[in-house]
Amino acid sequence: MFGEGISLDDLLTLLRAIREKKLQLRIRILDEPWEELSPRAITRLVAAILAGKVRSPDTVKLELR
Repeated sequence: MFGEGISLDDLLTLLRAIREKKLQLRIRILDEPWEELSPRAITRLVAAILAGKVRSPDTVKLELR
């Protein structure tokens, strides 16, 4: 589960809807520039989490455009 009762299936449904509507999901990790959510961005996010760099809600931001 993610957050308050959001299942992995719900998350996948959300990502599919974003793709179908040709929207862009962007991420900002720490103080780095915004970038499109990609395998590279996810790898960097996981690395930041495992390294203990993600400590507050302001550390990672998502933007839907």
